[in-house]
Amino acid sequence: MTLEKGKIFPASPPLHVHVDDETPVHVHIKKNGKKSATLRASEDRMKTARASSLKTSGSSTFRPSSSSSMFRPSPSKEPWIPAPGKTKKNKKLMWQSGTHKLDVNVPERDTDIVHSTLRMEDLDEDEEDRKHLEYERKIDSLMSEVGNLKTEKRLQRIRSEADKARDELHISRKLLEDQEGELLDYKEELKMSEMENKHLRKSVEKLKDDTEHSRFEADLAQSETGNLLQKLVEVELDAQAAVSQVTSLRDTVHQLREEKRMTGHDSKVLAKQRELLLDRLQDFEDTNRGLRKMLKEQHKIENLENVIEQEKLENEHIQGLLLAAKEKSAADKEALKKATRVQKERASRSEDAVERLNAQLMEKESAFIDCRAQLDEIRAEIKLIGKEKAQLEATRTHLLNQQDDLTENNRKMETFYKTELDAVKAQLHSKTSEVSSTKLENERLQIAMNSIQDKLSQAEVEVQQLKSSVQHYETMSSEYQTQISSAKREAMSASLKLEQEQHDLVRKQTQSQVEIEKVRSTLEQRLRELEPLPEMLRNSEQKLLEATERLLNQEHKTADHTKAFTEMTLKMEHQTSQMETLREKLHASHDENRLISSKSEAVQRKLSDLEDRFHDLQTMAAKKDESLHQTQMRLEEKTTEASTLSRQLEQALGDIRRVEEESREKAISRERNSQARILDLESQLSRVKSEILQIRRQKEDAERKFSSQLQDFKDRLEQSHSTNRSMQNYVQFLKNSYSNVFGDSSFTTSSPYKGKSPAQLF
Repeated sequence: MTLEKGKIFPASPPLHVHVDDETPVHVHIKKNGKKSATLRASEDRMKTARASSLKTSGSSTFRPSSSSSMFRPSPSKEPWIPAPGKTKKNKKLMWQSGTHKLDVNVPERDTDIVHSTLRMEDLDEDEEDRKHLEYERKIDSLMSEVGNLKTEKRLQRIRSEADKARDELHISRKLLEDQEGELLDYKEELKMSEMENKHLRKSVEKLKDDTEHSRFEADLAQSETGNLLQKLVEVELDAQAAVSQVTSLRDTVHQLREEKRMTGHDSKVLAKQRELLLDRLQDFEDTNRGLRKMLKEQHKIENLENVIEQEKLENEHIQGLLLAAKEKSAADKEALKKATRVQKERASRSEDAVERLNAQLMEKESAFIDCRAQLDEIRAEIKLIGKEKAQLEATRTHLLNQQDDLTENNRKMETFYKTELDAVKAQLHSKTSEVSSTKLENERLQIAMNSIQDKLSQAEVEVQQLKSSVQHYETMSSEYQTQISSAKREAMSASLKLEQEQHDLVRKQTQSQVEIEKVRSTLEQRLRELEPLPEMLRNSEQKLLEATERLLNQEHKTADHTKAFTEMTLKMEHQTSQMETLREKLHASHDENRLISSKSEAVQRKLSDLEDRFHDLQTMAAKKDESLHQTQMRLEEKTTEASTLSRQLEQALGDIRRVEEESREKAISRERNSQARILDLESQLSRVKSEILQIRRQKEDAERKFSSQLQDFKDRLEQSHSTNRSMQNYVQFLKNSYSNVFGDSSFTTSSPYKGKSPAQLF
């Protein structure tokens, strides 16, 4: 808002304003160039007079909006701002006196905020209520369509159940195929059992051959036992001869030890005894070899007996397998009978299930036709919804145009208020700049005075420091002089000491040379005395070497003799122990031969029993072969019947599958179409709902904006009234102060400019 300018006023300072109490006034003051010195002096006088009057009277206080105390200059040295208060960006102004108070909110220069005027046409809600009712009706119709679609989904579930029944039929077919495979497995098992019977017959024949061979080997073992006894007697005789030879050798060795000298006769006797011993030992070794062979053969006989026992155990195992095969064949026959019965029952059940499924398919096709009719109705309703949507979009565009008009009006009002506030701010800044310039000059002078005083104090401190340093240097020089004199004295004493030490060193050197010459003479005499000693040492070393060699030879000889005696004694002891072990083995072999003979008799008896049993088994196997052949014939007949039944079932199921696949494809295509339609309808519903919500939100936002704008306008009008009043009071105060300073009564006269009412301002 701005006041209408009727006249162009002169640039002279007098200003007369007569305003009513209720009419708001806006004052715009422009600065015309620089002020003269007289004007500045007069303004300074006015400021001092004003400050003194404020201190004395205390009738009014100028406060910022942030505090309630008296105005004081900030410690940050900001420029002083006169009434109506301090101004900052986005901060309100406040002036307060004893009876009145003024608050001015400065609007922010935000281009994003849109202010618009409110119209009475926008407050009508009848049309919008009607539109909302229409939307609700459409939503109800869409919900009913969704219910129809749910029924279609139920039909789809029924179809899925039919598919499950078909899957069950397929599973029953698979079971029939599995049973056929089991029958084939039974046939293979029967063939395997026949092969096992053949192997058993062959193994029994081998057992007969082995028993005959074992009898022959038992006869050989009896003959070999006699040979063993003869060999053992020979070994005992050889051992006795070897013992006699060893005793004679011991006697000769004892005699040699007692006499300690060997004659030619003694040496010949020893040689003969050695030869005899060697011959006897060779005989003993030959007999031992024969015994080893005999023992090996006996070990083989024992192994053969073990093999015979294992074969007996295998025969018993084979008999058990034959019994198990008999039981298996009987169980297989019963299982085949049960399987054929189950297959017949399943075939009858599958035929009943196929008939039921055909009836269900007919019912589902009829339900599907009904669903088609419902979908056609839904399509018609969707077309109507599209038309209504177009109408709603037209109304929406109309509302958006109205909103744009309102935003333009708001912008115009904002620019109008901004121009007025900028003019007021310009006046305030001009006054604050003058005050700040004077303050800055005073502060500069104070800073200069302070700097000069600091420099003077620093100069005085430096002079005092120089004086103290001069005194310190004087004391240091006196100390250095005393130190130099003491150092000279110490140097003289040190030079005297050095001369004395040099004389002492010369004396010591002469004495050391004399002593060295004496030592040299004594050492030369000792060397002359020691020259023949190395030859003596060499001779003595050679003699020692020869003596040590002789001692070593004698020791080697004695060691050889002792080794020979020890070896002979060890051999004799070993031979005696071997003889004792051989005797024990002979006794054990006699006992084992007796046991073998008893075992062979028992084996012969068992073999006869086995032959009898084998004949019985052969007869039983022949009977089983005949029964198996009969069962195979029956199985072949049943398999042919099952194959014919399975073919018939496959043909019927193939027809059913074709019909089902065709119906499935049709149902899948219908389901896809219905799902696509459902998705389209749901998307349209969501769009319509979102549009309704947006329109509601826009309406609420517009109402809020309009209400906020009305409040802003009301607040601004009230603030403008209060600012006009405050400005009137401020202008009257300036007039009075100017008349008091200059004694001019022309300011008290009435001004030709009058304020207008708020109705005339718009």
